[in-house]
Amino acid sequence: PSAISFQYALAYWGFIPERVEALTCLCFKRNKNFKTSIGQFTYSYIAAKFFSVGLKYIQTELGNFFIASPEKALSDLIYHQKIKNEEEAIEYLLHDLRISEEKILELELSNLLNIEKVYLKPSIKFLLNAVSALQVKHRQGIDNNE
Repeated sequence: PSAISFQYALAYWGFIPERVEALTCLCFKRNKNFKTSIGQFTYSYIAAKFFSVGLKYIQTELGNFFIASPEKALSDLIYHQKIKNEEEAIEYLLHDLRISEEKILELELSNLLNIEKVYLKPSIKFLLNAVSALQVKHRQGIDNNE
């Protein structure tokens, strides 16, 4: 099985401004790239225990597919980054991926927490803490303005 994740999933959910050329997917087998007449496909290995957490099943008239939630797509990307603290996590989101602060505020902390419990990687914990801090700061700003 495979599921759409990484940049393609983030673009699907409207989190990154760029158009993503390659369909980026997770799979249980080795990394592989395909270029066909309909496009480029990139499959990246992920351990089976990480695969299903944070996935959504989408049904359309053209077909059905699994896709990472925005929280899982970010976690899958950050899993492979050398993020050392919350500041680097925010820097990665805002500047490297160019995700707007408004979109970061849409992330579900409960989803990130569930993913962090399974992935058990410091970079995912930093992502969770950074998003949480940004959301708290935003709520406090709203409370102070009322």
